[in-house]
Amino acid sequence: MLSEDLQESKTEEPPDLHSSLPELKLWKVTKLQEWLEKHKLKKSGLKEVLVNRVYRAMSGYMDSDPDSSDESLGEDLIPVHEISNWKTLDFSDIPNGLASKDVDGYFLYQKNPTTGARLHFDRQMKKAKRLCNEGFIRDILYSDLSDFCYIKSKCLPSMKQSVSIGTSGMTAKFYSLNVCLGRKFGNIFNARCNCKAGGAGLCAHVGALLYTLVKTKDSCTSSECTWDRPRPLQRKPSPARVCDITFTKTEKETQTKKVRPYPGIYQAGPIKEIQNETFLDDILKGLENAYPQCVLYQTLRFENANIDPFLELFYPDYMFCDFVSLTHDTCVKDFTHFFDNLKVTDAISQTLEEGTRGQSVNTNWIKARKNLITASVMGEVYKRKKLVPDNLLKKICGYVTVPDRVKSIKYGRKYESVAVSQYIQKHTNECGNTTVESRGLLVNPKYPFLGASIDSLVTCNKCGVGLVEVKCPYGSDSKKEPWRNKTPVECAKDTNFCCNEVDGQLELKDTSNYRYQVQGQLGVYELNWVDFVIWTKKGISVERINFDESTWNSMLQKLKEFYIGCVIPEIFTRRVERGKPLY
Repeated sequence: MLSEDLQESKTEEPPDLHSSLPELKLWKVTKLQEWLEKHKLKKSGLKEVLVNRVYRAMSGYMDSDPDSSDESLGEDLIPVHEISNWKTLDFSDIPNGLASKDVDGYFLYQKNPTTGARLHFDRQMKKAKRLCNEGFIRDILYSDLSDFCYIKSKCLPSMKQSVSIGTSGMTAKFYSLNVCLGRKFGNIFNARCNCKAGGAGLCAHVGALLYTLVKTKDSCTSSECTWDRPRPLQRKPSPARVCDITFTKTEKETQTKKVRPYPGIYQAGPIKEIQNETFLDDILKGLENAYPQCVLYQTLRFENANIDPFLELFYPDYMFCDFVSLTHDTCVKDFTHFFDNLKVTDAISQTLEEGTRGQSVNTNWIKARKNLITASVMGEVYKRKKLVPDNLLKKICGYVTVPDRVKSIKYGRKYESVAVSQYIQKHTNECGNTTVESRGLLVNPKYPFLGASIDSLVTCNKCGVGLVEVKCPYGSDSKKEPWRNKTPVECAKDTNFCCNEVDGQLELKDTSNYRYQVQGQLGVYELNWVDFVIWTKKGISVERINFDESTWNSMLQKLKEFYIGCVIPEIFTRRVERGKPLY
């Protein structure tokens, strides 16, 4: 009985080289699984499947024809851990026959040892190219033995600070990998990595090393190699906004460009944000050459002007730290001194007005108004009751803005030119020849801390010179008929509307912020009247509002106090901008 067991054990012992299929069928399942596990192959399945898997694996290991290649294997490969004469790799050590297509084929044309089916390692190949291009391979060493080139290196982990080594549970800062190449033609004979998927030599880390060798060989031989100085472990990128960063993948698949059906014909469509300025410049240049008198050109055009002399007026010579009490007498004195020394000359005022035409589409206009109390917020400043000015400062200094996608904003900008055109027609019918011009941001040298951006400046022989302020009320969509779909008189019946109806005509409410806006515009422009226009899809209303000197003087005092007590302290500290309370 014992002799039979010994004979069976002797029969099941795997041969050194290759066993036939009948011999493998005599192996026990446990022995088949041990052999598969030793060779990093799948060990699950029925015995028949395991037998075929082992047989194909053995056939694959021994299936080599020395006569099919000029490089004879002559002698067995030497285990890497037994090699001691390592040196730093030089580009001349890399076999000339190694090419990128060979590495691609190494990943794309592997065979399953069990079924013989062709396997594709596309994902590992793509990741390998990314690791190569981003410099994850480092410390490449070379050993020259007989007809083989042994190359080993380290590969930085792509995400973690430390990595698990195989199935041992140990960790390391790098993956260790090696490849064996034919010296003459660069054949890839063997590859290993100590990552969990590197036993078969088909992981992304091995591919990264192979692609790095190809890249180094193909680089300029007159310059030093850069693979031995990869990107640093601790990256120190420069600060950047997320919207300015482009995230791309290596070897991104190229998509076929869509062919325009009619390439010679303009096709309307939304433009990208980065194209806005170029697009606007092209439109304005075309209008200037074709028809400079058109309303669109007169509205959007603006002169290229340097407004830095104006902006520099609001740069303090020093800043106050956060621990400084801004109510201290020294601070208050400095703020008052800064206010008293604000001097805007006529030349600066004219350059500013011309250089900010186009208003919201002009970056100069956006920059300049951040240092001023503009007419649109004068009502809020005048009626302010809260002692904490932070939220109002955010609005004045441009820290928060209303998004352009808000329906009421889009609606107002869309129909403002329509309202101006109807106003011109109405005024012309009543007074004869009428001229309406667009203007930029005006700062009166008398009031260097205030600014006014009007919709239009109107001139006629009968009325003289005045202003036009247009409102296109949008209304709430929750109501059956929003303001935009009513006549102006019908809108006035709503208590939330800015105007009252008096004898069939609209009158702006005294409590409305628009009242202080138009008075501020008249005060800055030093004019006597403004036509306040309410336009809806169902009609237009024009109210002539005269300058009220007593209201202006009362506004001026409060505006000055707020500017000295709140705006200037923010200029000296930028606390609100940094999310800190001003006081």
